[in-house]
Amino acid sequence: MLTVSFVLYKTEIAEVERAIDQVHASNPDARVILVDNSPEPLALAFDDRANVAVIRPDSNLGYGSGHNLAFALSKDDRYHAVLNTDLAYGPTVFPELIAFMDAHSDVGLAMPRICYPDGSIQHLCRLLPHPLDVFGRGFFANAGWTRARNDRYEFRKWTYDSVAQFPFLSGCFMMLRRSVVDEVEGFDERFFMYGEDADLSRRIAQRHRTMFVPTAMVEHEYRSQGGGYRRLISKVVNLSRYFSKWGWWVDRERDEMNRKAIASLDAGV
Repeated sequence: MLTVSFVLYKTEIAEVERAIDQVHASNPDARVILVDNSPEPLALAFDDRANVAVIRPDSNLGYGSGHNLAFALSKDDRYHAVLNTDLAYGPTVFPELIAFMDAHSDVGLAMPRICYPDGSIQHLCRLLPHPLDVFGRGFFANAGWTRARNDRYEFRKWTYDSVAQFPFLSGCFMMLRRSVVDEVEGFDERFFMYGEDADLSRRIAQRHRTMFVPTAMVEHEYRSQGGGYRRLISKVVNLSRYFSKWGWWVDRERDEMNRKAIASLDAGV
């Protein structure tokens, strides 16, 4: 019924163990698939553990491509969850999300309420990005116009306390209807890292509802990411691929999907 996949890259074993334990505490029958993209294979002693499978690609395939390998093993399931390992949550999260999606057959993707360890909200319900959103956040984070755009882009003036539909939900926790994964053919493997969640959310939102479900609550450590210039270059390259695919300055579908998301919140829908 449920498969949960994690893509690993030099991840601490204790963090992987906690991730597996949390899944099985919330859904004992769930299958966990670990995709180890590390340059040197991690010492994962889970191959013989019930409901845990390990995939070791020959090279680092990236985030989306790694999860696509896991999708290939979950075709008979009703749901597939894509998660980061740096999450903490209680045993009710998966039952709540499954119940919500069972009750709403038009929902293809759901995301829980995600908070920092101090309890403050992470603003992960978003509009589809415009180049100015990315450029401003990357190079002019403290400028007034950037803050104004970011407030709108991440719905920072919204309360994050009611069920609502958004065209872009974060890839740190994506609860996916498995049949919808096949419809949209999974992650676009042109994105190594960055942009893959916006792209997948968008393609699902073209056909199904993509919903924020605040009754299910998750804590996300959201560690500062290293990598320096290599990570910056990867971000620029992959987000450029995103805009080249969908449109840079002119993207009428983006404008319409964003308009509907804002209008639905204003109307209290």
